Amino acid sequence: MKQIFFGVLIILSIFQSYSQEKKRIYVDENYKVISFEKFNFKFRTELFEITNAETSTSLYKKLRYKIFFGSLNQLKKSQLNKFYYKKFGIDSTKIWIIHYKDSLPNIKFMPKKSGVIMLDSMGNDIGKVLSKKEFKDRIVKRSKNSIKINNSARHRRVLSYEDYDEIISKEQLEPNKVNDFLLLYFYNVNKGYPVLNSKNQWLEDLNMILRKTFSEGITMYKFLIIHPNGDYYASSCRNCFIDEKKLLKLKSFKKAEKKWSKTLKRFN
Repeated sequence: MKQIFFGVLIILSIFQSYSQEKKRIYVDENYKVISFEKFNFKFRTELFEITNAETSTSLYKKLRYKIFFGSLNQLKKSQLNKFYYKKFGIDSTKIWIIHYKDSLPNIKFMPKKSGVIMLDSMGNDIGKVLSKKEFKDRIVKRSKNSIKINNSARHRRVLSYEDYDEIISKEQLEPNKVNDFLLLYFYNVNKGYPVLNSKNQWLEDLNMILRKTFSEGITMYKFLIIHPNGDYYASSCRNCFIDEKKLLKLKSFKKAEKKWSKTLKRFN
């Protein structure tokens, strides 16, 4: 997971330097260049998502796991334990449940009310923030005028500070009969979010230690469960395949990890 994908891009781009047009290159989860057919086959299993990167000559489309099971070695876990106990007093004998935000927004640019904002063909914002009703009326009107619109690509949802903070506070895992855990909120960059006034106790990912440890080089996973023995679960989509509450029990964790590994082997 710690491999640096951009280093691979530099090496691969040497072989594409002669090309005047950007060529699409498909890369699997292990940083191996594969055919489009194999790439598409693996993506359709829904076990993976796609990350993009590009050089001056090539566009790289890489598969990455939606969820990942792994284990930190004893030295690495010990280093994390000592660092986070010293900086934040985090108890290493408990299970860490981590919500991770790569970037916290600037409150000055957050709308007073949540809604939807339209986008142009380049993905730039157009006009004011619309309520759900205003947005729906706008789409119906465009449809009647025979103007086609791709809803997923031509608008985005925006949240007010109050709604943003409330939604994050509700993204909690409520385990059954397991109390030996800590719920932690980490961020990498703060663009102007009032962390001290938040309902959630935000902690900075100092030196990007979590990002470097649990990212495959491009995108950080949004949700982590880390057991005291170093076993961990990382996810970019909450509850996308399994009941995450069960992962707080080490026996259930091992069972889910084995099932996940077995499923992956079917498509490799």
